[in-house]
Amino acid sequence: MSKGKGFIPREFIDMLIARADIVSVINQRVPLKRAGSNYKACCPFHDEKTPSFTVSEPKQFYYCFGCNASGSVLDFLMNYERLEFVEAIEALAQIEGLEVPYESRSKQSEAAIKRQKNLLEVMSMAEAFYRQQLRISSDKERAVNYLQKRGITGDDAKKFGIGFAPEGWNGLLTELTKHDIPENELLEAGLLSESDNHRRYDRFRDRIMFPIRNRKGDTIGFGGRILDQGEPKYLNSPETPIFKKGEEVYGLYELRKYCRDYNEIIVVEGYMDVVMLSHYGIGNSVATLGTAIGHRQIELLLRYTSRIVFCFDGDRAGRGAAHKAMDESFSVLTAGKEVSFLFLPEGEDPDSYVQAHGKEAFQNLVKNAAPLSQFLFEAAESDVNMNSFEGRSQFLEIAGEKINSMRDIPLRDFLRAELGRRANLAESLLNRYVKEGRSTTSRRKVNFSSGQSLVERILILLLSKPALARDLQGLHFLLESEDRQQNLLYEVIAAIKDYQNLATAAQLIRHFEEEPWGQWLRNLAMQELIIDEELQEGELKDLMQQLAKGESPLKKVLAKLQNNEPLTEDELMLLRHS
Repeated sequence: MSKGKGFIPREFIDMLIARADIVSVINQRVPLKRAGSNYKACCPFHDEKTPSFTVSEPKQFYYCFGCNASGSVLDFLMNYERLEFVEAIEALAQIEGLEVPYESRSKQSEAAIKRQKNLLEVMSMAEAFYRQQLRISSDKERAVNYLQKRGITGDDAKKFGIGFAPEGWNGLLTELTKHDIPENELLEAGLLSESDNHRRYDRFRDRIMFPIRNRKGDTIGFGGRILDQGEPKYLNSPETPIFKKGEEVYGLYELRKYCRDYNEIIVVEGYMDVVMLSHYGIGNSVATLGTAIGHRQIELLLRYTSRIVFCFDGDRAGRGAAHKAMDESFSVLTAGKEVSFLFLPEGEDPDSYVQAHGKEAFQNLVKNAAPLSQFLFEAAESDVNMNSFEGRSQFLEIAGEKINSMRDIPLRDFLRAELGRRANLAESLLNRYVKEGRSTTSRRKVNFSSGQSLVERILILLLSKPALARDLQGLHFLLESEDRQQNLLYEVIAAIKDYQNLATAAQLIRHFEEEPWGQWLRNLAMQELIIDEELQEGELKDLMQQLAKGESPLKKVLAKLQNNEPLTEDELMLLRHS
């Protein structure tokens, strides 16, 4: 993974994490104080007065007991300095005085990279063409008059790369084919459309053009706004190899480039809303790409802020979009993050509102936007009759399903309690609708929690000191077990044995971060041990023996008997001699 330079080998990333001193890197940005065997500070990712942000030097891992932020030195750089993954690697390598080794890719990968590069170059040329047409087209006066009527200045147009697609069927096609750009590439980039009889023509015609840029500033798509009346009012690029609508938002590049000081990111529905808010000095807005916002886009935005404000029209369509945004938010919200909802007066959108009422009035609306909790309960109650048992039952099911989809964070517990209060339901009955959350971390240092499985206890030991796994033998029972946790334990031990550079919790977590169970490892790494180092090896062997006994052949036979399953002759023989 790199900026087109090739792959960064996993071995280099592991070595870089192992070589870097997480305490030193974080201390230069957030002053740390020693607390026992760890270091502490007030968390840089959420407001607090009592330090709960902990950095473990042996594990090379940080975690916060207040908001559950956690990770390696790379994770810290990504979240604290708002860097992409490759940017964080390059920054850490510079700190360590190392050069990042970019490996060449396979021929197939090289072909894919070349294809992507070609498409990006085509999009860049198209953007230049549209911007030029805003200056030289015979229709430029119509376009310029439209922008001026909407309040957009030359500086606004330059900042967002706004252009104009002239009337006619092949203006862009003719221009770019002069530069030896194949029609197939223009079609693949989403710049052309094709009729049933295979006639190709410009996709965008007689429209104001808004380039859609990725986080690096590359133009990957366009949104075109019709000048006069007609449908569709907005026409967007189709999905292409370089443009995935569910993973991008409009205006994030400009926000990161021009707006360094903001408290939240405002999500609006139109490109023009983003441009006009920026014109009035509100540079922290982005827009969806013609479709309802999805969880990947919300996850992306939460990388750059602790608060998202969804700003929608107050009509039925706006309420529907807000419901969709709320549903997509539940599964990705983490501690210390929040989403809010702002509904503008009927007939208003951010563009018209900020022009009529000014910057301060709009910012006051954003400040007082309804939090997720308020919108959740008000929306659920509006759909039912809360004065009847049947209505309250429906309310419990509607809101309970959404709360159940949340991660185990403090907000989930508050929502659960409020749900019971509003439905007037005893806590003993509430679990039927909302499972009681369990905290994933604990402030107290423990040997092991009684709620942990044997596998989890073993993993906590291994995360504390991965080298303990290298001498373990006779592990096939883990692989053959029907217990999924034991299968995963085998994967972790095998990785430690196969990759000698996996020496810390941070490296192990990075190794498995793309697995669905990666967060499970991360949570276990937050658990503290007070077992003396010289006793850890014996503790591990004892736990492994307990685990192996639990998977003994006799136990399996007894389980089959309990389930009335037929036994083989060998199993009957084992039972007779036990």
